[in-house]
Amino acid sequence: MDNQVQGLDNLNNLIRLKTVAKALGVHPRTVWRWIDRGKINAYQLPSGEFRFTLEQVKQILTKAGRWSDEDGQGSESIAAGSGLEAAHS
Repeated sequence: MDNQVQGLDNLNNLIRLKTVAKALGVHPRTVWRWIDRGKINAYQLPSGEFRFTLEQVKQILTKAGRWSDEDGQGSESIAAGSGLEAAHS
């Protein structure tokens, strides 16, 4: 949980915690607990809120067995298949 947002080029592309929770089918508080326990990584904004890069989300979904790159669609399939396309709006 020690990842700070400093150094990221585009904060608009970060994905919200509740969007990740929805993609995983768990409550947002569950995702927060995973971050707190060091099971997953996230960036913490100065406001205290957590955000994820698309790469982090791919890793989380892969660990959960919810995503595979076998379809050849890569990042596009993550965004389209889990509601992540509106994550930064």
